[in-house]
Amino acid sequence: MIINDPTNEILNLESDPIRSFPRTTRAKPFYMVYSSIGQTPVKIHWDFETAITESSRLAKINPGRQFFVLQAVTITEAQITPVKTERLID
Repeated sequence: MIINDPTNEILNLESDPIRSFPRTTRAKPFYMVYSSIGQTPVKIHWDFETAITESSRLAKINPGRQFFVLQAVTITEAQITPVKTERLID
């Protein structure tokens, strides 16, 4: 997965996109372009306009296919449970 952040830094997250996604104190919404025929989305767009531009570009080079602009609306993360050790013998 490739992430373009607002500072134009590109992060390639092909190895493990979930663990590599940049952590922030407050996640910001992003967009992805999806088609039910073909590959899974691989690029994150930080604004709606660039996602629309990308969906139009993909539609032009893939006539007959539909492309959807998806918006991330929630983020869910499990909290790590602390490990407790208790001695059984003195």
